[in-house]
Amino acid sequence: MAGGKGSRLKHLTETRSKPAVYFGGKFRIIDFALSNCLNSGIRKIGILTQYRAHSLIRHLQRAWSFLRNEFGEYVELMPAAQQYDDNIWYRGTADAISQNMNIIQAHNPKYILVLAGDHIYKMDYSKMLQQHIETEAMCTVGCVEVPISEASEFGIMQIDMNYKIVNFTEKPKNPHTMPNNPNLALASMGIYIFNADYLLKHLTHDLTNEASSHDFGKDIIPNTVKQGIAFAHPFSKSCVRSSPDDEFYWRDVGNLDAFWQANIDLTFPLPAFDMYSKKWPLITYQPMLPCAKFIFNNESRRGVALDSIISCGCIISGGQINRSILFPSVKVNSYSEVNESVIFPDCNIGRNTKITKTIIEKGCDIPPNMVIGSNPEEDAKRFYRTESEIYPILKVGGLADVTAGLLSQFVDKKLNFKLLTIGHPAIVSALNNPTLYCRLQVPLISQINPSFNEVAIIEGTLTKKNIPTLVIISDTLYNRNGNPYIQTNGEEWHDNLTRFATLGFTAAKLFNTRWKPDIVHCNDWHAGLAAAYSKFFYESIGKTRPKHIFTIHNIAYPGCFPEFDFNKLSLPYDFFNVNGLEFYGKISFLKAGIFYSDYITTVSPTYAKELSSLPQFGMGFEGLLHLKGNRFSGILNGIDDIEWTPETDPFIPFHFSKKSLTNKRKLKFHFLSKSQAFFNSKTMLIGFVGRLVKQKGIASIIEVIKYFHKHEINALIAIVGSGIEFSETLEKLYQETPRHLVFYNTYNEHLAHLLIASADAFLMPSLFEPCGLTQLYSMKYGTLPIVTHVGGLADSVYDLNQNINLATGFVAKSVQPHDVLTTVKHALQIFSSNPILWQKIMTQAMKKNFSWKASAINYLELYKKVLHAD
Repeated sequence: MAGGKGSRLKHLTETRSKPAVYFGGKFRIIDFALSNCLNSGIRKIGILTQYRAHSLIRHLQRAWSFLRNEFGEYVELMPAAQQYDDNIWYRGTADAISQNMNIIQAHNPKYILVLAGDHIYKMDYSKMLQQHIETEAMCTVGCVEVPISEASEFGIMQIDMNYKIVNFTEKPKNPHTMPNNPNLALASMGIYIFNADYLLKHLTHDLTNEASSHDFGKDIIPNTVKQGIAFAHPFSKSCVRSSPDDEFYWRDVGNLDAFWQANIDLTFPLPAFDMYSKKWPLITYQPMLPCAKFIFNNESRRGVALDSIISCGCIISGGQINRSILFPSVKVNSYSEVNESVIFPDCNIGRNTKITKTIIEKGCDIPPNMVIGSNPEEDAKRFYRTESEIYPILKVGGLADVTAGLLSQFVDKKLNFKLLTIGHPAIVSALNNPTLYCRLQVPLISQINPSFNEVAIIEGTLTKKNIPTLVIISDTLYNRNGNPYIQTNGEEWHDNLTRFATLGFTAAKLFNTRWKPDIVHCNDWHAGLAAAYSKFFYESIGKTRPKHIFTIHNIAYPGCFPEFDFNKLSLPYDFFNVNGLEFYGKISFLKAGIFYSDYITTVSPTYAKELSSLPQFGMGFEGLLHLKGNRFSGILNGIDDIEWTPETDPFIPFHFSKKSLTNKRKLKFHFLSKSQAFFNSKTMLIGFVGRLVKQKGIASIIEVIKYFHKHEINALIAIVGSGIEFSETLEKLYQETPRHLVFYNTYNEHLAHLLIASADAFLMPSLFEPCGLTQLYSMKYGTLPIVTHVGGLADSVYDLNQNINLATGFVAKSVQPHDVLTTVKHALQIFSSNPILWQKIMTQAMKKNFSWKASAINYLELYKKVLHAD
């Protein structure tokens, strides 16, 4: 099957079908399925084409014409025949076979293998055929385990002890889980083997069924299952791997982010997908081009490529290539820099160009002095941009985690609530079933655009959980690409006062109209003014306002603006004083939220104590928060325990649980091998994932590395992170201490999951930490956290020195480097000399419940308390 449009790949499939898209430096996506066929001994291949097939056909003619028909082997093209009606192309996957039934019958096959030509994997189909014959099946379906969160995108099956399929549903809303693991589902890979006579007879009957969609997943497979003659074939039984430790690799690369990530993953020292195995060669068209060439080598310009794949015909003329893939005949001119990018054939990169995290289409000529991938706002004017910062829609900090986690729990509990947020383009485009809720007059906007002072409120739902949402639509204020808070140069948007005052104004006005809540819960300074507007509006009409709760996510961001802007807020001037919005001579939205709300929370209990008692943490608000007394508390954030679980994590090749930890050790050596690290069976692996900034205690981590190196300790620290402040220092230290440091100067979701799952311990010596999430993730994976006693770290990690039966990690006495080093030494001593105790602590850590479900219960208790308070 090679007719797929692949619309989620956007511009990459405007001139070609998805199977014809380039991949891995020299291949087309279809090459992997065809190579599997050839290596499995299958040499009679028909390719069903439809959408924009010219590029695919030309490639097949060039790359796959070596099979000899006189020997009974061939790759035969089968375009849509359109034989039933002038407007009918392939109406479904099964119809694609039906329209070519006469051609297939002419070859008189005994078995028919049906597979998609748009996945990246290596599989021995002969093993699947062998099982098909042994079970006397009429149909065998290739299957793979997928996380339950992704299961609705696949055909999901249930099987018995003999692999017979007892139920099959295409893309179900509520997929069945596997009996031994509620976090996994068994999904169809879209790979089928049929007895030829049975399939052709079944398709003939399907053609006459007007109710059929003529699709394998929707019609043919479910009907075959009902007849009791369909079996499942686990991918693990036929996946071709270079090493038993390698993961069972199968990728859809169905959207731009997945496509980019799968390509960039190939540049790592030992990638999950091995293209270099001689035992399972990958075949493609080989252009008649000379070898890649690198020229110039001096201080001002040097042609060099690091951690990259450079194809034939490329010329690197004084440019630098870092962790990128260049297809044939790409020229990179002097003083240019290409970082984490995928460049299709025949491109020219002009001088003094900087390209970052970009996919460049075939034949592009990038002019000199261009900067691509560094300025989202400018990029959006010229190129298609993905919203890779969205989690699940748009993430710029902890607020996104609250939205995705806490509100999803509220949906499950069937609470009557609504989320109000600004109309950032990423949010607007992600809104499900949007409808106009109302229009609202907002006088604040007229100061920016005198001809416009109205916003539209759109109602819909967000995420797969269908969180009920109201979105404020104003092109004047919110229709901007990139970060919703700051510009690409790091400075705040010049009109942030009006943009977020409008959020507060709308909240206060809106909730006195069609829908009246009992509680308004505002998060961080952006929503802080809602409490002030609410007090003003409700007092002016003599009514009691809803109770207001305000949550501080990071007090380091007070949302301050100059006093002369106060008149823009449409509030009486007596709101600007020490008992109001005034904060050291400025307007503070954060202070408005604290002062005018009925109750204040923050993201961990210890952070709440620090904010109300210690000036170095409170940053000027400690007095006000202290006065709040018992109306200020901390509730620890939760984590997504479906995405972060060692039992189903799609980013790790081997899964484990607290009952069976064998694969965790296997993962550790897998990570170390792929990182080309120096290690032995007793090496302790300590991980760090995060921003390389002072707040995260990087200075302490550097001291630990130097100590390991100086005293030749059998331990190694692996770092996955980025940040200008420390990256150069760590790069240099990596060269000096290769036995004690592995440094990935990037943030990569795959690497983050892999390291957290693989490491023995996780080092997080933060100077301050409102909540922290990575220490929670690490405990889920039995990776013991070594942390400082601050904020959420103190609330979530129980120190071994406190109680051996409750311990979940190691906590330093202070944030000072020597105390951090002392704690690391203690952890190392336990790891090396007392494995039984270490495993006991691992098990205790993995049993901890940090899900949003627990946090949601605490918030609901708080809502009841606030609602009934005087």
